[in-house]
Amino acid sequence: MSAKRSGVVNLSVIVGIVVAVIVALGAWYFTSDVFRTKVDEAAKQATTWTPENIAKDPVNYLNWCETQTKNAVQQLRADRIAIAQNRAKLQAMKDESANKVNVGSRALVELKKAYEAGKTAAAFPVEYQGAKRDEEWIKAQIVSLFKQVETQKNIVSRVEAGLKNLDIQEQKISKAEGDATAQLAEIAANREMLKVQKLTDDLKVKLVSMQGAVQGVVSVAGQSSGAISLDQLAAESAQTVDSAEFDKVLTNIK
Repeated sequence: MSAKRSGVVNLSVIVGIVVAVIVALGAWYFTSDVFRTKVDEAAKQATTWTPENIAKDPVNYLNWCETQTKNAVQQLRADRIAIAQNRAKLQAMKDESANKVNVGSRALVELKKAYEAGKTAAAFPVEYQGAKRDEEWIKAQIVSLFKQVETQKNIVSRVEAGLKNLDIQEQKISKAEGDATAQLAEIAANREMLKVQKLTDDLKVKLVSMQGAVQGVVSVAGQSSGAISLDQLAAESAQTVDSAEFDKVLTNIK
């Protein structure tokens, strides 16, 4: 057997042994509660900042906290920009819809007056905006316009709710930004303390509790998606009058 062939055989044997060991360990992991617990704990100690790991390496833990906090601050800034953009779009939609409501409401009053004048005097067709209009045309326009005005009113209502939601998101961001500023100051202070003293029990407790504060800031960042979308707003606001009965519509025009 040549040296090259012998090397290939040996490599195959080694690979086979490794695979067998991996399979055996995998089976043992799922069948042995004790072994699985030890493996999970070892993985936790190797991949997360446990109190034990913080005590062993407080400097790098502070570096990790600082990085996490600064990343969250950047995301909060992006969230604030997204909210401002969404607010501008919603405000434009509100202004447009409110204007349509005002124009439509005035038109409905004029149409109602024209209808009542024609009905009282039995004088159809009546003149409306420079043209002669019969009774059916006036009634159809009133019903159609009423539905459109109600739709625009619903849009205004939904947009106002969306704007309030953006206000709440901005308040959360402002608080998170304040927490982040305080957190960075705390990190800097603790880093200086580590330079002049050993890790005391009191400082260890502070470092461990810092992790929760960092996660609180991070959890707020990126939540601006809670703002309603324009497509969703338009879809939810679409509505029609349940009944096309003209008399019922007419009584709602003031």
